[in-house]
Amino acid sequence: MLDRCEMPPAYTILAKQLCAVVCPISRVFLMRSVSVVAEQPLRSLTFRSKYTPKPKPYFKIPQLSYIRVSSNPEELVKKYSNFLTDMEFEELKVYKEIWYFGQNANKNNYNNKSSTSTNSGYDDENGNYKIIEHDHIAFRYEILEVIGKGSFGQVIRALDHKTNTHVAIKIIRNKKRFLNQAVVELNILDELREKDADGSHNVIHMLDYIYFRKHLCITFELMR
Repeated sequence: MLDRCEMPPAYTILAKQLCAVVCPISRVFLMRSVSVVAEQPLRSLTFRSKYTPKPKPYFKIPQLSYIRVSSNPEELVKKYSNFLTDMEFEELKVYKEIWYFGQNANKNNYNNKSSTSTNSGYDDENGNYKIIEHDHIAFRYEILEVIGKGSFGQVIRALDHKTNTHVAIKIIRNKKRFLNQAVVELNILDELREKDADGSHNVIHMLDYIYFRKHLCITFELMR
């Protein structure tokens, strides 16, 4: 659903021109921003964008019976350590804010650390991220359901616990060739949202991106 969208002719031409320009730029960006050992916390696009998007609410979410937190990692470990996996204890070292931590998810599928497991048990044999409902993405987004699949990876519907809105997240497969293509896509999406700041051209806007558990995740507005 998010791979292709109908764009006015002017934006189609712009996208083609950008594809010829951003490839070398994307390699530099890939080396500096994606090739990391530790997971990167959520951050706004700053590599070229001057436009700060304002998420459009899908609909307000009623209060749930879940534990809701807005705290720092130290408070989370102190209060809810029984809900965290060993890998999450390590991930918390690079996050400053915690909005959700998947306390209601069944995380047993992630605990396979055998020599034959892929990406510490987070991926299947094809490099796709294992989707577990109600688990978190970057300690902020709650996974609700899968709404699309393709050769690139998967698209999920998620609840952003920071803004209390629904979003769509495109999770790229953990393979180098798909990551390279996704970095090019990031540059194009960033240019499109700058040119369509008022939302008058019916283009699905990218809201942000994160690099989480060796997967590039691109956050979009969720279509009704």
